[in-house]
Amino acid sequence: RVAPREAPRVAQPPGVRAAVAVPAAAAAAAGCGLPRRPLIVTLGTRGDVQPFLPLCRAMAAAGWAPLLTSLAPFAPLAAAAGVNFAPLVEGEGAAPPPVDDPSEGFFHG
Repeated sequence: RVAPREAPRVAQPPGVRAAVAVPAAAAAAAGCGLPRRPLIVTLGTRGDVQPFLPLCRAMAAAGWAPLLTSLAPFAPLAAAAGVNFAPLVEGEGAAPPPVDDPSEGFFHG
């Protein structure tokens, strides 16, 4: 087993505010050495984003620093859950796809 070492703090990307701070000491105390920073990318509707919120919270509780990325309209949902979030696309033009999109042909045979 490798002895834990003090991990450097990693700066957040511009425009990303940390909802959960994970200091290097917490990562070292958890025995994982450098902090684990998983990136979770999802694209779609709320049903594609919401299941990742409890996962991110559990990771944060374990001393990890997950970052959830999706469309900007889901930022308030992530913030309400206390999850770090970064938009995949900047700007107000990004929107979730319509659930019943006629171009899919699935429901409009």
